[in-house]
Amino acid sequence: EAGGGFAYEAEIKLTLIGLGFPKATWQTPLSHLSGGKKTRILLARLLLEAPDLLILDEPTNHLDLKAVEWLENKLRKWSGSLIVVSHDRYFLDRVVSTIWALTARGLKTYRGDYAHYVLLSEQEEARAQSLFSAEKKRLAKELDFIRQHVADGQSDAAKGKLRRLTRDIVLLERYPITEIEGKSWLEIGGRVRTFSANEAAQRLSKLRRVSDKPQVMRVAFQAEESADEIILRGRDLQFGYAETLVTASALQVERGNRIAILGTNGSGKTTILKTLFNHLTTQSAPSPTLLAGELEAADELTVGYFAQAHDQLDPDQQLIEAIMTVNPTSKQAARHWLAKFLFRGHDVFKRVRDLSGGERGRLALAILALQGGNLLLLDEPTNHLDIPSQEVLQAALAAYDGTLILVSHDRYLVSKLATHIWDLRAGKLYVYADGYADYLERRALDIEHALHGVAPAPTAAEMAVDDLLAFQHGYAEEVAETQPSGKNWRKRMAELEDLLDAAEAQVAVLQSRLEQGEAVEAELLLAEETLGLLSAEWDNLV
Repeated sequence: EAGGGFAYEAEIKLTLIGLGFPKATWQTPLSHLSGGKKTRILLARLLLEAPDLLILDEPTNHLDLKAVEWLENKLRKWSGSLIVVSHDRYFLDRVVSTIWALTARGLKTYRGDYAHYVLLSEQEEARAQSLFSAEKKRLAKELDFIRQHVADGQSDAAKGKLRRLTRDIVLLERYPITEIEGKSWLEIGGRVRTFSANEAAQRLSKLRRVSDKPQVMRVAFQAEESADEIILRGRDLQFGYAETLVTASALQVERGNRIAILGTNGSGKTTILKTLFNHLTTQSAPSPTLLAGELEAADELTVGYFAQAHDQLDPDQQLIEAIMTVNPTSKQAARHWLAKFLFRGHDVFKRVRDLSGGERGRLALAILALQGGNLLLLDEPTNHLDIPSQEVLQAALAAYDGTLILVSHDRYLVSKLATHIWDLRAGKLYVYADGYADYLERRALDIEHALHGVAPAPTAAEMAVDDLLAFQHGYAEEVAETQPSGKNWRKRMAELEDLLDAAEAQVAVLQSRLEQGEAVEAELLLAEETLGLLSAEWDNLV
């Protein structure tokens, strides 16, 4: 018991629920599970094995937001070592203490979380650009000196200066400026033909800084002017297919709002986006409609839509055809546009069906940027994008002058962009006029107030999942080591009475919240088990 055996079943159940397996699924044969669910089961088993070194490759894939948050809390308290590959920037910010950045020229180590890595990386880029500009300026002055003071360029002095100038230009053409800083030609160079003064001038004019950072797409979104301050207003809305999936008593979207729709998988986030798109345009996304209520839109509203599944792309089209369908133009202009999104050369003649998930995402963004609109509806826009592309997209959306309504599991994107949160819980849409950080605080207060309002109780009644599990561990050790008698027995009985009251109140609170549709299965399970432990001890002592 002191070694944790008393609570091992609770840990198994907690891990299953934490990773998105409700109690009703626990007896399902593994052969009946999807690939994503099997991956989650393997992750659960790995966490329960508690190895000294844990290596995880994209662990947040296939997890909804609640499961990701649970995993973060688990890993933040991990006693062993952790190596993780992830494109989830918010996850990295909360879990890791060191970043290994894999670049075109090797592995670089940065101490700190992801946000600190971004800061250091930006400082490195700024310093490298400053060094490069200064070096290029110095070389231009050196070339001017050669031209002005050496008439024919054939003297030994001229040849020596041109030889050094040639080497410096070649180094800058081949290597990042920070790699050659303070090093001699013998350390990193080799034999090279000396340029003439004219050739040196041409090479110098075309010189671009070599970077060890990956190439990234270039994207910008243009918003058409809208005279109306309020672009969407709705009341008594029902979203769904044949049956209502989500209701909203009142909605109002003002020009410039950046709204993130949050909720568990299957809660109706995509349904809302598709319904808005269907209602506001003559085009049609699959199926969902506004089943009831009134939704008014501004007269000058133009809508751009990014579908998570990219189902609006024609799989048989070539990339260049997809661009020219949206914006009839020359093939050269279409190729130039695709190049901004890293489609170059023969890539532009690929069929859409042959693209990877990340490539489809970039093509969909290329089309969206061409279409524009003063309202963008975005469904998981950073899915399949690597971190540099996520950063570029985030910057483009931050610079966008229009209105955004987006669904995203990318909490880093949401935390940087959102001015409002639409929170879907138990089939209802709740509006928070806050950014993501303030929303999290407000939600925590809402839950705390609801808990106190249902059943005020001692602090033990408000235990979170991890606190309850820690209590069970400590409780097991305490029961194993002590057998109260006499005065201690009476003291323990009094303590148990308080603990039982608190545990019963906690169970009542969580049962009420579960009936209201909140996802508190894990908390309720542990609270019930804690109540059972306390009740068993009470029975033994009575």
